[in-house]
Amino acid sequence: MAGAGVALPVETASAAGGGARSVVLSFTGATNGAGSLSPAGDRLIAEVQNVLWSVPRKGGDAVAITPADLEPTRPVHSPDGRQLAVCAYRGGGFHIWTLRTDGSGLRQLTDGPWDDRGPSWSPDGTRIAFASERGGDPVAGSPYRVWVVDVRSRALTQVTGVQGQEGPAQDGAWEDFDPVWSADGTRLLFVRARLAGTALEARTVASAPADGRGPVRVEHTESAAAQVMTPAVSPGGRLAYLRTTASPAASCTLVVDGAVVRVEGDVEPVPPRWVSREELLLTVSGEFRIIRPEVASGQTSGIATATATIPFAAKLPLDRPRYRVKQYDFGTGGRARPVRSLHLPALSPDARQVAFAALNALWIADVSGGRAPRQVVRAEPTRYLLGPSWSRDGRALIYADDRDGLLAVRRRDLASGEETVLADGGRVSPALSPDGTRLACLDMSGRLVVRDLAAAAPSGSWPHRWAAAGCPAGRAGPQTAASSPSATATVSTSASARATTSSASSTWRAAPPGCTRSPRTPRSPTATTPAPPGPPTAARWR
Repeated sequence: MAGAGVALPVETASAAGGGARSVVLSFTGATNGAGSLSPAGDRLIAEVQNVLWSVPRKGGDAVAITPADLEPTRPVHSPDGRQLAVCAYRGGGFHIWTLRTDGSGLRQLTDGPWDDRGPSWSPDGTRIAFASERGGDPVAGSPYRVWVVDVRSRALTQVTGVQGQEGPAQDGAWEDFDPVWSADGTRLLFVRARLAGTALEARTVASAPADGRGPVRVEHTESAAAQVMTPAVSPGGRLAYLRTTASPAASCTLVVDGAVVRVEGDVEPVPPRWVSREELLLTVSGEFRIIRPEVASGQTSGIATATATIPFAAKLPLDRPRYRVKQYDFGTGGRARPVRSLHLPALSPDARQVAFAALNALWIADVSGGRAPRQVVRAEPTRYLLGPSWSRDGRALIYADDRDGLLAVRRRDLASGEETVLADGGRVSPALSPDGTRLACLDMSGRLVVRDLAAAAPSGSWPHRWAAAGCPAGRAGPQTAASSPSATATVSTSASARATTSSASSTWRAAPPGCTRSPRTPRSPTATTPAPPGPPTAARWR
């Protein structure tokens, strides 16, 4: 995220009526802020505090051209200088957008549940390359590959990871990211990183035909124990990129033509941009500098001569509203207060209590209304919980929350307060089968997922073993070392609903043979049309 190098409140004023304060922050630099100089060389577009700013090359007051909710990163000019391409987070996901250099004409080119990052214009301005997870599982995640989108039609072309394509590291797990076009527009250069256990080793700059029809070849390999990022190709074919090392000796170094280029100051880890055949735009120590890298033939190091620094100054107004916070206590203290937005109330099996979510907490209330609702669990202010349902014996609540980052389904014992995670990785709207051995929930793409909870539960633990569902003991079947002790299926929401093995949850093993038709096994859950995020409709067993 781009932030402020220098941020000072220069003005404080009260809004009309005293209901808000307006604070103006002044910025004179950027931390990790990317920049792009127009092809004409007259204006800089800079990313500071998740806003794009336009400033003349000679310096002056910067003008904000994007709203705060767009959150654009890595701006880059089109070859004709009329448009910008960015990766923006509006709508809850990273996608590729274009806009005019004055901020008008905002247009989203990619969408879906995948991340799309690192835009790069083709030399003819008709296409934009980017790195994306698309095509993989939207919940569990998938490796990045290089894609191209047609600016006019929004048609997509996959460039790397294409079936039958050969290339380095293609026989194992790898990631492709930070694409950039060759000077003639025929190939795309990018970073190819190998997965070594849980670590990502990004030491290779590779290339592939821009249409994806041909093998991947190695352009350069970094021999040092460092990570390669953000390659850039000059109009004359010179290759520049950044080389980073991790803490405690963290560093970011510019490499041009395979040689380390010494730059005075701290090079920021954002894309370098060629602004001519011999000059690069870099963000260094919070400044936007134009430098000339000088590397002698055959040498492994060179120096950078600074040719210009683009002065930057911007003012960002912040409105801080003041208001009286309501007291939310469900009437404790003798006076009842109405509470809105109760979420999916669920009646207990004995019909004497109701569980619901409200005020970022789970509550249980007596149906008779004789006592105030009892708070069962509260989420942190930055977290969210939803969708409570009951276990069949009424002793536990099943709900979802995102305390660990992604939504997970949890079981909370009401007597002890003990909690058990039943499904994680983005699962919501849980419902237990009547015998407590199967869980129905939705994943974040709206698919209905059924998970077997009892396949390998230890004897005497909750939930019961498969025998409790009418299956003979010892019928759990073989289990590989790579599988986990549970199972899942994804249920189609079409009229001809049927259960299939979920490719999105390959670590959950299939149901044990002989147990799928048990007389005590509940019928498949009734699937409803997937609801949009926040909050989805709960699954119900019948």
